[in-house]
Amino acid sequence: MRRLALLFVALLLAGCGLPAPAPATTTPTTSTPVSTTPPPVAIPTPFSGERALADLRAQVLAPDGSIRHRVPGTSGNDEAARIVAENLTSLGWNVTFDRWSGQYGCRDVPMHNVVAQRNGTSGRVVLLGAHYDTRPVAESDADAQNRTLPIPGAGDGASGVAVLLELARSLPPTSDSVRLVFFDAEDGGDMGDGCTDWLLGSRHYAENLSTAEVRDIKAMVLVDLVSDPNMTLPRELATYTALGRGPQDHLYAIAGGLGQKAFSNETRVGETYSIEDDHVPFRDRGIPAVDLIDLRPGSVFPEWHHTQHDDLDHVSARSLEAVGLVLQRWLAEGALSGP
Repeated sequence: MRRLALLFVALLLAGCGLPAPAPATTTPTTSTPVSTTPPPVAIPTPFSGERALADLRAQVLAPDGSIRHRVPGTSGNDEAARIVAENLTSLGWNVTFDRWSGQYGCRDVPMHNVVAQRNGTSGRVVLLGAHYDTRPVAESDADAQNRTLPIPGAGDGASGVAVLLELARSLPPTSDSVRLVFFDAEDGGDMGDGCTDWLLGSRHYAENLSTAEVRDIKAMVLVDLVSDPNMTLPRELATYTALGRGPQDHLYAIAGGLGQKAFSNETRVGETYSIEDDHVPFRDRGIPAVDLIDLRPGSVFPEWHHTQHDDLDHVSARSLEAVGLVLQRWLAEGALSGP
């Protein structure tokens, strides 16, 4: 997944084959600042957790029923990118590939972020992200024989992608342009090879945004580890203490109004967590960036994290739907920066 910094602080929050390459890596927009908040938009199609769960399964399982490992540089990774791109193209989104070559496993590997956009009228962009690749090793597995094998990646990868695909189906018209970015090569760090880092896809994408494109992005929300039946989404500290605090406040206020109890509107007294995840490269470019991620007291990540048990036995349509409904309402209300 990513590096973890466990910060002990006395902080208690108040409730608040791929398709042919495309030449562009992102869809430029015109900078037109918005001074008023659009009125709430009616949502005609509820977000479906069951449809999202079907999207999750379609990533994890190959047609023959075997696990599709989506490790960068493999056919499974290429196939996952194709599935994402074809789904979004069929829904009428403008889809491009952001391609480059990066170091992975001490060799040059072709990599590709999938970028989809639906244009609005405000001149501003709201960016939602998830990573579709899977970790090459299950170093946290209790069985030592499993630790050199790639993980199934049901929660760690497929869950965030599934939420974004269902949002692409169910989202009503919005004044802001909505951009979905599916990152490659997020999950390869700390493998002991000395030459593979975390967050390669999000870093490549964020670092290559022009100054004008950065200015046009209103907010970025990362969706990661959001399918566990016992999911808990406390406020992530790297979001709370930076520019992401405004949209984080609004998202958690919406979650409270919708009765989505998985969104924990408090951190734990005496400790909280700062996660190095795909939102960080956007935060570093000055973009308000939020990480929605399942974190647990003590163990930090769910018990299946980076093991062979990150499988279809540990996923829930209800958890996917909880996140999707909150994001859907937030986008429909204009992706406000605060409650």
